Amino acid sequence: DYDEVVRNTVMTNGSFTFGLDYFPKCLPMVTMLNTMNELGWSLAAAPNFGGMGATWPSFIWEKRDEAVRSAFVAIKDQNIPGKVCIGGVGQNEALRGALLKGLGAVTVNAVHEQKDSWDTDFDMSFKNTAMTTGSQPFSFQNA
Repeated sequence: DYDEVVRNTVMTNGSFTFGLDYFPKCLPMVTMLNTMNELGWSLAAAPNFGGMGATWPSFIWEKRDEAVRSAFVAIKDQNIPGKVCIGGVGQNEALRGALLKGLGAVTVNAVHEQKDSWDTDFDMSFKNTAMTTGSQPFSFQNA
């Protein structure tokens, strides 16, 4: 059914620690994105299939005539504190400042930049974010 299958990958931190075993690793994701971009493919969508705590992330690619460059954004919004991690952008201070300002404008808590043991390979990691309108304390779908 598939044109290509890649096996034995490590795309998440993989250790069960209060539900964070699904949190993605940045380096393998950015490597996959960059490789596909170099071959002329751009990520068009990333639907998630499944439910009840078991999901199957998928990627839909489209062939492009022009070169593209992707960044990877991982959002953890199911509990407090929420966080947004970004990889593939390097140490861009203008982007960092704009993101802090923008993320701070849509949350009640003071957003700050801070990495923890699950997101050390991301270029940026922001804590106390709120990306959805749902009630964070009662949304433990993946926890």
